[in-house]
Amino acid sequence: MKYIIIPTYIRECGTYDLIHRLLSFDEENYILLIDDYCGGWDKGHDFSPEFAQRVKVLEGNRALYWGGAINRGLSGLESIKPDNDDIVVFMNHDIVVDEANYRSFIKAIRETRAIVHPALVNEHGKEISSGGRILCHIPYITRSSLRYRLKRIRVDYASARMLGTIYSNIRKIGMIDRRLPHYGGDNEYIYRARKLGIDCYIHSDIQCKVDEKNSGLKVNNIKNSSQLLESFRSIKSPNCIKYKYRFYRLAFGSSLVAGILVVQSIFTVIGKTLYFIYRKRTVE
Repeated sequence: MKYIIIPTYIRECGTYDLIHRLLSFDEENYILLIDDYCGGWDKGHDFSPEFAQRVKVLEGNRALYWGGAINRGLSGLESIKPDNDDIVVFMNHDIVVDEANYRSFIKAIRETRAIVHPALVNEHGKEISSGGRILCHIPYITRSSLRYRLKRIRVDYASARMLGTIYSNIRKIGMIDRRLPHYGGDNEYIYRARKLGIDCYIHSDIQCKVDEKNSGLKVNNIKNSSQLLESFRSIKSPNCIKYKYRFYRLAFGSSLVAGILVVQSIFTVIGKTLYFIYRKRTVE
């Protein structure tokens, strides 16, 4: 079986389309839909009888965010009791993946028995970073998987927009850390898996499309200084200082190191944001 955990909040139409495609790809696909709008899931989107029995809707509390929603799904899995070789997938509701890429994704999980992540392509057809390697801890220096130009690369951190592995690995790694409810939870999860000896690979020859318009304030979409400052406070931004500190503290086990890395991160974000703003203005 393949168990696919999909967190959602309000966006019923796109989520319904995604679920319908996944169920049509493989009769062994079982969907755990985490509805964090508490009843916001549009009941008018009825599935055919053969599909409906493979969809389970679990309600949240309107404040689960990504990490809490994934944990809600993992808790639901425990009651189902999957086999160790069954596949578990984390998938955001804005993912668009065709059947060929989906089947390649599942095959890669079976062959490697590791954590597998496909390459991400934005709405313009451009591949975007979905993870990379940590080259140095202090200062914190990483290298995106895009720069390696390999079909398969082992990484130290990754996005979890579409990520899968076998259930025995899920049991070993555990839940998403509750102290990282949104951004950072995926990276910490992969980093923890790597410490446990579980590999994570990004496959550039397997692709899925994502919607970057609703992914929070990032260095490449911040328009002014007000948005930059807001990004340092927003739980929905990867720039959030509070959760950056928590991630570094959990990953490296030192408050001092975490503090140093947060300061480094702030200057890095400011520099990259100013670069993107300047580049957009010169193009315009």
